[in-house]
Parts: sequence; C-alpha cells; structure tokens
Amino acid sequence: MSGKAKPQKHTAKEIAMKDHEAKMRKGGRGGGEEGKEKRKAPKEGKKNVFINCSICFTQQPSLKSMQIHYENKHPKENWEDAKVIYEKQIEENEAIALAQRNNKK
Repeated sequence: MSGKAKPQKHTAKEIAMKDHEAKMRKGGRGGGEEGKEKRKAPKEGKKNVFINCSICFTQQPSLKSMQIHYENKHPKENWEDAKVIYEKQIEENEAIALAQRNNKK
C-alpha cells in the first residue's frame, strides 16, 4: 500500500525562481552600471551628503558625527587637522549633490 500524500506539483527551487523573477519585474534589480547613479542619489526629500573617514573609510552624516567618531575610534589622531579636510569634503559633496539636482530638472 503506497502513501496517501499528494505528490508535490512544484519544487522549492521552482517556487523560489518564480518569486525571484516577480521581484525583478517590480524593480528589484540593482541596475548594474546604469543604476549606479540611481542607487547613490539621495532619496526623496533627503540630502545625501556623507563624509568618508580617511582612516577607516566609514561614512558619517555630519561633521559633528565625524568628530565623535574620531574621539572614539581614532583618539591618537589630531581632530583639528582632520577637520579642515572634512570641511572641504562636505563642500565638494554638497556641490555634487546640487549639480545632480539641477541635472534632473
């Protein structure tokens, strides 16, 4: 006597592929090289100006956050010297963001 269980109509792999394809059709793709600007562009209503730490390459949203980061992660480094560099980086990032916004219009 064989088992009474119904045979499966779809494998787990097939269901996962269908789910993946549906996700990709709805815009889940990363976009590759063409989508790089879209992924890095600021979200609606937000400014996307991050400062990259020159030592450990972490991103901080503001100069004050970077100062706290330096005090905690790089206490031997001189913050006053680094502050000048980060202020220039903020100005450059804001100029780039402004140029991107003007290109969209």
